[in-house]
Amino acid sequence: MSTLNQTQNKLHHLSQTLAAFSNSYLDKAEDDSQSNLLWSVEKEAIISRSVNNIHLELHIKDLVLKLVSPTETITLDVLGLAKTDLDSWLKKHLSLVSLDENRFNYNLGFSLDSDHTTFIDLDTDAEKSILELINHRNFCQNALESISKAYKNATEIRIWPHHFDTGMLIDLSSQHDMSKGLGLGYAIADSLSDLPYFYTYGWGIPIDYNSLSSLKNGLWIDKEWKGALLAANNSITFKDIENFYLEASSVLVDKLS
Repeated sequence: MSTLNQTQNKLHHLSQTLAAFSNSYLDKAEDDSQSNLLWSVEKEAIISRSVNNIHLELHIKDLVLKLVSPTETITLDVLGLAKTDLDSWLKKHLSLVSLDENRFNYNLGFSLDSDHTTFIDLDTDAEKSILELINHRNFCQNALESISKAYKNATEIRIWPHHFDTGMLIDLSSQHDMSKGLGLGYAIADSLSDLPYFYTYGWGIPIDYNSLSSLKNGLWIDKEWKGALLAANNSITFKDIENFYLEASSVLVDKLS
């Protein structure tokens, strides 16, 4: 596994603590959105949903976890810490912000396929990979926020803890029932790509992806998963990603009309 994907895997596991936090205290939503997460471009951080005006922030560049309440911010440097260390710290401090630490749990309804690994130290390659992954999330967030302004029925842009993907849905159905629409986002490396990638897909009407004209950026995939994919190589720019989303979504909107 490349350094980039190793770093992504470590962040994926760390993010489970933030998902577990909100999942432990908020009512369960039909789509499990009580456990999903926000990416903050300004803070370069993953942020949990709020519980009684209290939330967690994982600052990626500095590898710092913050427990934020209206009256104080408690900070933990996660470098070198095992999962048990992190959990012990969090449970200790939950009571200080008037949350019942006994309710905190990891019953998220799924488990990760990869093994949990800890950030023991950071060499130059690891630091570079962190900055690259921050760029991926920043580019995706900014591009999707821009595109969402053109549609009335775009969902929130959220990180889903199971697959660690950033995603946004756009409802294109006349009845506003999500029976037809677009999905746009960013995914970690998987069977489709050895690199993290940006994606766009449609649903509601069958689309013959093999018949579509080639994209200027990215490519059409017609396998078990069907849609457009743009691999996040180390030279990718915001404009590459924005143009990919705009081009692919324009083609799919036309096919879904």
